[in-house]
Parts: sequence; C-alpha cells; structure tokens
Amino acid sequence: MACGSGIVGRGHTGSGHPPPPAVANNTRERCGWPVVTSRADGCAPAGRGLPDGTGRDREVGRRRRAGQVGGAAAVLAAPVFLGAVATGGWRAPGFDQWSSFVSELGATGSPGAVATNAAFAIVGACLLVFAAGFGVSLPGLRTIGALLVVPGAAFVVLALSPCSAGCPIALVDAGATPADAVHNAAATAGLLALSLAAMLMADRAPVGFGPAWFRPFSAIAGATVGLAGALFGLAVLVRWPGGIALFERLMLVAAMAWNTVTGGILLRGGAPSDAPRPRRCPPPP
Repeated sequence: MACGSGIVGRGHTGSGHPPPPAVANNTRERCGWPVVTSRADGCAPAGRGLPDGTGRDREVGRRRRAGQVGGAAAVLAAPVFLGAVATGGWRAPGFDQWSSFVSELGATGSPGAVATNAAFAIVGACLLVFAAGFGVSLPGLRTIGALLVVPGAAFVVLALSPCSAGCPIALVDAGATPADAVHNAAATAGLLALSLAAMLMADRAPVGFGPAWFRPFSAIAGATVGLAGALFGLAVLVRWPGGIALFERLMLVAAMAWNTVTGGILLRGGAPSDAPRPRRCPPPP
C-alpha cells in the first residue's frame, strides 16, 4: 500500500520510518500540525490533509476567490437598493417616504415601476451571488448559506410580481390580488430568512471571521430585522401609515447593513481556512 513515496511495509510508512502514533478520530501529527485522515494507516486522502499543503492551498484559494466575488456582490446590492428607494419620490409623484410602502415604487402603473423593479432584480441577483460565494467560502455553514438564497430569490420575485396600486396586503385587505399575495409572501420569507441567518452567524461565525464586534453586530442586526418585521406587521393590522413606513425601513436598513458588513469581510478575504497551514516535513535522514 503506497503512502507518500515507496511501499508501505509492515509497521512502516512509505518513507521507511515508523508510522505516527494514532490519535482519536483518525488524526495524525505531522511536522507539528494535526492532519485529519480517514484511513487507519495515517495516509491522508488525495487532495486533503496533504503535509506539503499544495492541494490545501488550491482549495483555500478557491474558497477565498468565491468569497470575494460573493462579498463584492453583497456590497453592491445595498447602494442599488437604497438608491432606488431614496430617489423614489422623484420618480413617483405622490410617494411619501414616511407613509408609503417601499414596494409602491414598483407597483403596477407607477411611473417609476420599470426602474424600481429593475433595481429589485439587480439586488436579487447580487444576493444570490452572495449566497453562492458564502456557501463555497464557508462550507461548514451550509445552513446559513441556504438561508441567504431566500432573500435573493425574494427580490427577484418582487421584481417579477409587483404589487397593485397601494400595495394591499393579502389576508388583510379585501382588494389584494394574487400578485399581491405572491409579493407579500416573497418579502416576508426573504426577511425572515435573513433575520435567522444573521442570528445564526452570531453564534456560528468561525473564529477570526471579521473584527471582534462582528458577532454582536450580527446578533443585533438579525434581531432588529425580526423585531421591526413584527412591529411592521402590527402597524399594518392597525393601519398606522407612519409605523408601516418606519418599521419597514428599519428592517430593510438592518438587513442591508448586515449584508454589506458580512460581504465586506468576505471581499477582504476574511473567511478563515479550516486549519493552520502545515509546514513542509523535513526530508528523512
């Protein structure tokens, strides 16, 4: 059986030296670094746990590049979205930042519908790229990566299924259309998923991911999205326009802030590798 170079004889590795002592979970100590293996003889599977780090370096580079692409997309999403909302009053006469739904900018018949829905589609595409880059860069956080797909898909649905005039809420307003129901469901799912992703990231972020304040920031951002979303729903039920506008914008700003900060960390190559880089083993005497 080959391991490294040469033939592995009884009680020896391919280098002709005794095998390293066994450690729990098939872990071997090589050159002072733990190398996780899946074989009892201490040989690492091809491309994983290589003592010279060659295969690992390629994998780390691939993950970092994916994270940087995803991070750049997340950073881009915020100004596109905020720009579309901030300039809404110029493109849609009658739109009021303090009483109108954001989605009214893209409502059927709105003068700014085309521009707003195009911006929503761009934001959705950016967030989908962010989710993909996050998942590749941090494969140990697949649950969070899957949750991040939902906001991206939600923005695409918002663009493809704009609400009707006034953006009535399904199950609350009798005049709500099927398109309104789809629009409402997509927005709700996207914000809930992002709130959960942020709170999970506060608990599961790898050691060394971003600055020391990232974990508490992530917890606060996720909780803000969830709490503001609940207060938004209450404002809708009691038909309080000022509360609707305030809480909707609060949860959207918190969500975009989390996307931007997390994306910025990935863009700077902040996703840590799974283990310290192994040193090259000295040649046998």
